[in-house]
Amino acid sequence: MFDRCFTSVAALASVSILTVGFSAPAMAAEIEAVSLDSDLTAILVTGDIEAGDALSFRNEAAKVDQAIVMLESDGGSTLEAIEIGEAIRLKGFSTLVINGSDCFSACALIWLAGAPRSLSKSARVGFHASYTDSNGQRMESGVGNALVGRYLTLLNLPAKAVVYTTSAPPNGLNWVNQSNYSTVGIDIKFIDDWTDDSGDDKNSRQENPESPQNYSQYQQTSQTTVLKNIGAWTIGIDHTLNESCFAVVPYKEGTVFRIGFNYSTNSNYVMIGNNAWQSLRDGDKHNLVYQFDDLEPWDAPASVVTMGNSSFLWTNFSNNEFWDEFVSASWLNISRGDRSIGSLSLYQSAEAMSALADCQKTANRSRQASDPFAD
Repeated sequence: MFDRCFTSVAALASVSILTVGFSAPAMAAEIEAVSLDSDLTAILVTGDIEAGDALSFRNEAAKVDQAIVMLESDGGSTLEAIEIGEAIRLKGFSTLVINGSDCFSACALIWLAGAPRSLSKSARVGFHASYTDSNGQRMESGVGNALVGRYLTLLNLPAKAVVYTTSAPPNGLNWVNQSNYSTVGIDIKFIDDWTDDSGDDKNSRQENPESPQNYSQYQQTSQTTVLKNIGAWTIGIDHTLNESCFAVVPYKEGTVFRIGFNYSTNSNYVMIGNNAWQSLRDGDKHNLVYQFDDLEPWDAPASVVTMGNSSFLWTNFSNNEFWDEFVSASWLNISRGDRSIGSLSLYQSAEAMSALADCQKTANRSRQASDPFAD
């Protein structure tokens, strides 16, 4: 249940920065200086920030007078990140997160040191409070936050930026983007995503809806009856849940997101799945975090359920405020710990929700007409 600068973007984007999968073990970041052209060097920092990475970065930085630091990491050691950031500021390097890459937690602290600090439109930067890990429990660290505050002050960031970057809980993230960067006191240079000649940016982590007729799983079967389509959303009835209604939307990256009502348990739910998530096992528990746009995140403990040949992460909820945010937000960011699961477009979610409610009212009236004991 829910509780509450550079000269060639194309040259930069042509350098492969691999995303760290959420099941990967923590290991030192890969740090490498790459010459993009005669006038431009990039220092690539990818993977978890661990002990020794600051020294590795300083060794690479010593080789060049000017560079842009390209980042993709889910975080790691705060102290190492601060040392890397101090080295970036001392050398006068710029920083960049590009084309759907994620830069969270300690990585975001490094990114702040750039002059300028740049962000591609599909990239994401997120912050949370510093913490220590005690037997698997994340405990916010006052000392760590104090060190971060001192570091950000040395970067000439205002007090409101310090508060924003350290106020999210360890299991949540405060995002910076084009809609809020000025209000949180962080100057950012936004750039367009680089795309290849086909116009298809294969590196983008933001997911847009797929046309429902191109997705066969939610076409009418013996277990479901499809009633209508609202844009990319499909509205239908699930006969395995006592004639309960659902709304589902597939995304181009393979993710499927579904909301609905379970009449059998008199509860609402959300589900998310992707056939690429082969490590999911029926009955497993995972602690997810849902965040609409830049609003406060929701803790979402989820159970793995199997439907057909696919596994989904299922979370029940009872808070109407979650629904209010769902129908008004543009994006839904979903994460597990510091690791991103996806950023899903919620285009036409309000229309889908309205159609879902109408479907359930009709189903309830039909059930009451045929069953005098139904409420």
